[in-house]
Amino acid sequence: MAERPDLLSLPGPEGFFTPGMWVGMTIALSFGIIFQPHMMIRYFTAASGRTLKILGATTPIYLMTLFIPAAFVGLGGALILPDLASPDRVFPELLFQYAPPWLTGLILAGATAAAMSTLDSILHSNMTVLTRDVYQRYIAKDRSSTSWSPW
Repeated sequence: MAERPDLLSLPGPEGFFTPGMWVGMTIALSFGIIFQPHMMIRYFTAASGRTLKILGATTPIYLMTLFIPAAFVGLGGALILPDLASPDRVFPELLFQYAPPWLTGLILAGATAAAMSTLDSILHSNMTVLTRDVYQRYIAKDRSSTSWSPW
């Protein structure tokens, strides 16, 4: 980091990460991540109070396994590719320049699978809300569950 010490200093190279920004982001992310539909569905489907406590304790660990490597990729990319026009291109450029094609394909397939997993939880929770809170309550008040479920 001798080449870019500003990346590890506060408030950062462009003065963005002020103490107020840190507090605001901590609060927003603490609640914002839990209230996302694909995360919330995991809490709503907990089988017991014990499972819910385990989820509450392990969610930060799960999130650290996502965000810490992403920060390292960004820092490494800033050092290896200092003239990159868009910071959003760091990971793809690192893959294309330094990883073999088979590894690039495997990583991109994993990213696609993760996106699909997130999307299916979002769609599931949204359709459950639509079915239970709109269709069942206002449209099909007097019908049994067999009218809105194919099984």
